[in-house]
Amino acid sequence: MPCRKRGRSDDRLFSLLNNGGVQRFPTGLSLTVSYVDTAAGTAGIGANYAAMPVTVYKDVPVGDTVEFAGVMFEVSDLAKRGVWLRQASK
Repeated sequence: MPCRKRGRSDDRLFSLLNNGGVQRFPTGLSLTVSYVDTAAGTAGIGANYAAMPVTVYKDVPVGDTVEFAGVMFEVSDLAKRGVWLRQASK
């Protein structure tokens, strides 16, 4: 899901809402944010495929990369409301 951040559109940047927001993809993959700890600057991000958990990342800081379905993403920003991911390669 493309999103706007700081007034700029980027097709490689998308947001995941904290606690309950689910981003679903046509392939059956869905991504969720389980928590955001703004004091520590980390978040928990998980992926499910066809309703089965496949990947869980805990305490991921801004700047780290995560992989979902063979695609690398960088955690580009986080806030109480959610996490922004940027596709690392296109």
